[in-house]
Amino acid sequence: MKTFPRRLIKDAIDGIEEASIREYSGRGMYGKYCGGIGFEHMSDAFTAFGRLGVRVAEEDADSDVFHDFTSELDSLLRTVATDSMGHGVIVYFPGYTFS
Repeated sequence: MKTFPRRLIKDAIDGIEEASIREYSGRGMYGKYCGGIGFEHMSDAFTAFGRLGVRVAEEDADSDVFHDFTSELDSLLRTVATDSMGHGVIVYFPGYTFS
């Protein structure tokens, strides 16, 4: 299982009402858990991912941190899946945990 920095997710959802970091196990996951983020509205997820993009833009493009972070974020976002929970939505990332 790959990991993505929990602090970056926490920063991205800071101030978004009802947003929370969760472990998630859904249909077809056969009891396996992965990192997820619960939102009241799907539009809040776009806000959070936009903030992650801003974080990338703040890094020096020539630094190792920039290249590592963009690669990690790209890999994470390629796994994204969603599930409606009746009230709100969870955006989850099979194969990833937040540490």
